[in-house]
Amino acid sequence: RPVFDDVATDAAEELYRRLCSGDLATEAVARARRELDRDDQGRPVPAHAWASLELLATRVPGFAINPDEIPVRDAVPTPGGIYRILGTRMRVLTEGFVGRRRELQVLGRILRHGRWTPHGEAECAVAGALVVGMKGQGKSCLVGRALDRHQQDSGELSLVVLHGKLDELQLLEAFRIEAVRLGDDAAEAMLKDASRATPQRIERLLCHHWRERRLVIVLDDFEQNLEIPGVGEARLEPLAAALLEVLLPVCRDEQPKLLVTSTARFALPAFLAGTLADVPLGALDGASVRKLWVRGRSAELASIAPNAWSTLCERFGRNARILD
Repeated sequence: RPVFDDVATDAAEELYRRLCSGDLATEAVARARRELDRDDQGRPVPAHAWASLELLATRVPGFAINPDEIPVRDAVPTPGGIYRILGTRMRVLTEGFVGRRRELQVLGRILRHGRWTPHGEAECAVAGALVVGMKGQGKSCLVGRALDRHQQDSGELSLVVLHGKLDELQLLEAFRIEAVRLGDDAAEAMLKDASRATPQRIERLLCHHWRERRLVIVLDDFEQNLEIPGVGEARLEPLAAALLEVLLPVCRDEQPKLLVTSTARFALPAFLAGTLADVPLGALDGASVRKLWVRGRSAELASIAPNAWSTLCERFGRNARILD
C-alpha cells in the first residue's frame, strides 16, 4: 500500500511555489517552515515537522525568519567613532592606540623587509607574523595600527582581510574585491579559473601577477580554523592547511606579506617551519595603563585618581579590550 506524507507534500508545494515566484532559497525555506508551523497549530496532535526542514549551505545565509523584521547585520562604526572595520568584520581602533612599541617595531620590519630576528638566533626571512594571545589583548588593533604605520611609510597598500572560519567562497571573494578595487581584469580572470582548486588560483595570482605588489593578507581570529586538542599544539583544518602551504612560501619569497591573529599557536609542516614570526601579546604594561588614564582624565576618567585607575586595571587583568 502507498504511504502518504501530507506534511512533506505541503512543504514541497510551498517551497516550489515560492521558488517559482522568484524568492531566494533561504526565503523559500523560511516561508515553508512558517506554513508548516501554522498548519500544526490547527492539528489536534501537532507533528512539529517544520523543525526538520533545513537548508544546507556553505556559508551563513543571513535572513530574518520574521518577514517584517529588518535582517540583523554587523554593526557599522558611526562617523567619528573610535573603531573602524577592515574587510567585513575585523574591528580595529581608529584612534587612541597606546603601547605595544616593541611589537609594532617587529611587525613594521616584517612588513617592510620580510625579516625577523628570533630571540637568541640569527636574522631570517619570514612570510609574515603570527600575533598570538588571549582574547581581548588587542591583537586585531595591533595589526590595524601596524598596517596604518606601514601605509604611512610606504604609500598605497593593497589589503585582503579574512575573518574567522574560512570557506572557499569567502576566500575567493576577498581577493576578488581587491582585484575589482584595482581595476585588475587579469587578476579577476585568474580567480575565476574553475579548472584550478581555490588555493592554486591564489598561488598563481600571487606568484606571477601580484608578486611585486605591496599586498598584506590578514587572517583574523584564525583559531576558528584550528582543531585544538587537550594537549599539544593545535592542528590546521584542511582548507587552512592548504591555504598556508600556498601563502607562506610566496609571502616569504615575494613582495606580499601575511599577518595572522590567533588565540592559539599551531603546528606547521617541517618545510614551512620558521616562516611565521611569533609575536606573543599579553596584558598591557604599566606605562600603557598610565597613558590610558592620561588620555581619559579630561572626560570619562575625570573622577578617578591614578591609583584607583591602576587598581581597577589590575582587577581586569590589564585587558586592552575591557579597558578601551
